[in-house]
Amino acid sequence: MHAPADPNTDPNSAPSADDVAGLDAAIAGDAAPAENTDAALGESLDRAISEDDTPPADAPVDEPAAVDPPAADPVPGSPEAAAAEAAAAADPNAPPAGDPAVPAPDAEVEAEITALGLKEKSAARFRELTAEVKELAPIREQLTAAGIKDLADLPRVIQRSRDADDLISMVQETGATPEQYGMTLDYLRVVNAAQNGDPQAAERALEMIMSEAQALAQALGREIPGVHDPIAAHQDLVDAVKAGEVDRARALEVANARTQSRALADRQRSQVSEQQTQQVAENARQQLIAYDQQMQADPQYVAKRPMLDALVSQIRQALPPQQWLAATQRAYASIPAPPAPPAPPAAPAVPAASPMRATGPRAPMTPTTFDTVEDALEAALSGR
Repeated sequence: MHAPADPNTDPNSAPSADDVAGLDAAIAGDAAPAENTDAALGESLDRAISEDDTPPADAPVDEPAAVDPPAADPVPGSPEAAAAEAAAAADPNAPPAGDPAVPAPDAEVEAEITALGLKEKSAARFRELTAEVKELAPIREQLTAAGIKDLADLPRVIQRSRDADDLISMVQETGATPEQYGMTLDYLRVVNAAQNGDPQAAERALEMIMSEAQALAQALGREIPGVHDPIAAHQDLVDAVKAGEVDRARALEVANARTQSRALADRQRSQVSEQQTQQVAENARQQLIAYDQQMQADPQYVAKRPMLDALVSQIRQALPPQQWLAATQRAYASIPAPPAPPAPPAAPAVPAASPMRATGPRAPMTPTTFDTVEDALEAALSGR
């Protein structure tokens, strides 16, 4: 048996008598005019527009949708990276692959980032620090090779390097040769030792001083008793002084004039010799240039040229300029010939002329009338 349907809950149940009576009363009741209904509707609309849109305090507030953080770049060589490269290739608006402005990711660094589970900001900072470490690694190796293991020693080493550069510059400004600079240091050493009571060092210092004094007095033609006598180098003046023909002061003047004249001639000869040496070197260089231009006609010269250049550089350092050209020619002859280039491929064979086609000049086109189509075709094939 089924329970009777409840008219209040079952939509398929028939309306009760009370419901029908209520409906009849509503229909029979006084209805408002249409214009009143429109006015009421307008007032309701105005109220809806003028009301505050702020929801009540107890109304639920829609929360913004959560935004997923940007995914980290896929590890190079992984399936994800291959899929990303395929997607970029399929997208015509994607940036070109292998852009030189964008450095390629380091596979080891990316793998370590993935293993550590770093987020995007931490991964970016990790990449920067790794790049800085790689950039500074050669500098660290050079410092270690130079014996600098602590950064605190670096300012001291830099200052010592600057002091050494200043000292070398001062020595070079004096124009002293390495031998002269070494003698100067030796002199300072023996002088300081002599001041500390070393008699052998004092003797050595005196010998060095007397040797320099004699060289300077000889260059100036000046008399220093016991060190240098300018007249002794001129036997005619020595004999004239002994014979009383000239006094010693006049003999010193003549000896000094001769010394100065000889020194001037030596300087001029040195300058001329230097100019001649430069001219000889320039002539030899021009000969090598002319030889290079002349040998351009040799088909093997271009192939031998790199090896010849290295030999010519050694020749110019080891031999005088007068021998450069001959040595270069011998060096070129000693270089083995380069291998012959491969033969070019044979030209394709030209097919023979078809016997069905006329190869000579055609006969003049004279209108001809043929009785049949076969006669016209025969005439065309025979060239008539």
